[in-house]
Amino acid sequence: LAQVLCFGLSAMSEEASELQCVMPETTADADHDGRDDVEAAAARSPIFTGVSRPGYPRYYGRICCVRLFGKELYFGPHWYCSLIMTAVIGGIGSGYIFVIAPTTGFTQQVGGVVITGLSLATFYRCVLKNPGILSAERRWNGGDIPEQNFPSTGTRRCNVCDIVQPKGTLHCEFCDVCISEWDHHCPWTSKCIGAGNLNEFYTFLCVNLSSVVIICFATVFFAPHRH
Repeated sequence: LAQVLCFGLSAMSEEASELQCVMPETTADADHDGRDDVEAAAARSPIFTGVSRPGYPRYYGRICCVRLFGKELYFGPHWYCSLIMTAVIGGIGSGYIFVIAPTTGFTQQVGGVVITGLSLATFYRCVLKNPGILSAERRWNGGDIPEQNFPSTGTRRCNVCDIVQPKGTLHCEFCDVCISEWDHHCPWTSKCIGAGNLNEFYTFLCVNLSSVVIICFATVFFAPHRH
C-alpha cells in the first residue's frame, strides 16, 4: 500500500512540474499576442480608442472625456487655466464693447461682439477636442511617470500605455497619456496640442491675434480722443 501511495504521489508531482513548465510559456504567448494587437491598431490609425470602461465619463490618463449632445468633449488636467483664459478674452472683449465701441458707433459694437464671439468659439473648439490620444490597456503599476523629453522616432515603447509609439508621439507627464504628433503641452487649453487639435490651436491663435489688432486699431483711430 505504501508503494502504491508513493507511486501516486510521484505521478502527481511529475504532472504538476509539467504544468509549471507549460503555463508561463502560454501566458507569455498570450501577452505577446495582445501587444501585437495593440501595435497593429496603432499602425492602422494614429488616433484610436482603446480599452476603456463603458459609459461616461471616461478617463485617458488625466484627460476626462464626457459625452454631451452627441459629442465627445475632452477636459485636460489644467481646466482651471482655460477658465482664466476665458475670463481674459471675455474681459477684453467686454471692455471694448461696452466702453470703447459706444463712442465710435453701433457698427463697432457689432464688430466687437463678432470678434469676441469668434475668439471664444475657436478657443473652446481647441480646448474640447481630442488632442490625439493613443489609448491602450494601461499596465503601469505605480511609481513616478517616466519622463520623455523628445517625441518618439517610431521605435520607443511606452511602458505606461504599453504601446510602441508611432513617430512623433510622446507620453505627456501632465496628461499622463501618449499623444500622437505631440507639439507641446498648453495649460491654457488644459491639455496637450497634438494631431487631433493642432489645426484648431493655430486657428485660435490667428483669430485671437487678429481680434487684438482690430481692437487696438479701432481704439486708436476711431475712438474720440479727449484733450
